Amino acid sequence: MHLAPPVKLKMLSSPWPFAWWGMDHLGPFPTAPGQNRYLIVAVDYFTKWIEAE
Repeated sequence: MHLAPPVKLKMLSSPWPFAWWGMDHLGPFPTAPGQNRYLIVAVDYFTKWIEAE
């Protein structure tokens, strides 16, 4: 495990909706119906809209 030194937190701000997204991918998981093994999550920083597949 790689540990980075602590840093001061900064506020994230987006100038308008859908201008800045954060994305995460997780897996592999046990195979689900439809042969899905991974999860992708996207968050819009302005609206806090979340999409997951």
